[in-house]
Amino acid sequence: MDYTSETRTFESILSTTLDAYRGTLQDNVFKSHPLWARLKTKGMVKRQDGGVSIIVPVALGKNSTIAWYSGYDIINLTPQDPFTVAKYGWTQCGGSISIDRKTIRRNSGRSQLINLVSALIQNAEDSMVEVFSEDIYEAGAYNEAQTSKQMAGFTAMISEDPDSYDVGGIDTDVNTDWRNKVEGNGGANFSWVPDLGDTPAAADGPIAMAKLYNNISKGPGGSPDIGICGQYMYQQYESGLHPFKRFGGDATTATAGFENLRFRNMDLFWDEFIKSANVTASAAATSQELAFFITSKFMELMVDSQTDMILSDWLQPETQDAKTKHLLWMGNFLVTRRKKHGVLTYASVTDRT
Repeated sequence: MDYTSETRTFESILSTTLDAYRGTLQDNVFKSHPLWARLKTKGMVKRQDGGVSIIVPVALGKNSTIAWYSGYDIINLTPQDPFTVAKYGWTQCGGSISIDRKTIRRNSGRSQLINLVSALIQNAEDSMVEVFSEDIYEAGAYNEAQTSKQMAGFTAMISEDPDSYDVGGIDTDVNTDWRNKVEGNGGANFSWVPDLGDTPAAADGPIAMAKLYNNISKGPGGSPDIGICGQYMYQQYESGLHPFKRFGGDATTATAGFENLRFRNMDLFWDEFIKSANVTASAAATSQELAFFITSKFMELMVDSQTDMILSDWLQPETQDAKTKHLLWMGNFLVTRRKKHGVLTYASVTDRT
């Protein structure tokens, strides 16, 4: 057997397979989690070509000159300055795909080599999906001053205590309009199945959902359209629907492999990784309610246009008989109108309406 020829064939197959797989990896990340899938289908993924920071214009005030008038009444000409900016830093996520020469030689043969490469790529893909899916519920780098290496997450952006996080560098003590909405239940479970007996009573869980939904819907910008909750809350909400046979779902979502229910005009999903500052992932799965209501038009995943899950060229360390490619991503998660998102929680918190 011509081992030199075999090595050249391996190089060709390996390079081609990895280069061709880039688009597949990117698609599979978004298809592996209901929130990430929605980011893509609703156009929430944006791209920026470099820059020191990610800067987002934000409107926090109203134009105070707007008023009714008649005939020659004086129109208020006071200059208005209702805008500021939210600033976010870049975050990076990466990993590697490495193969040593001994492994190359032990996996000689065309079919075995393709399977090896596919397995390594699949493993890297699954690992990146899990990191993204878990860390979106952390606080992360929610403004430019944060030292966290992780992307901004819901613990800060849609917080149970909005005043604790100056998301985008905007102080909520000064700009109260930059607080997300909050609906809590004082550390007690909500009820979900209405009492249909002699003294009918509504369940307080759906009432709290309606209150949060309505509070987010106030003012321009529309209503929340994505709901992410824990398995426990999803099952409790579903149990409350049984007496009325009111099931719903989105055909596009179902085709993507995610089951969902409907609440008003919002698709409701459950996520095994969901957590907050007051509700652990384990509790959200088994015993305590937690949900984030999101208005998709006011949330973005900003990605560097040249570092969107790219694969580097092969690197050959001087002191190792091996080769490595880097899998790289750079961007951040951000909100552009924080009050258009909200959290419903089991915890004892201060409601924000």
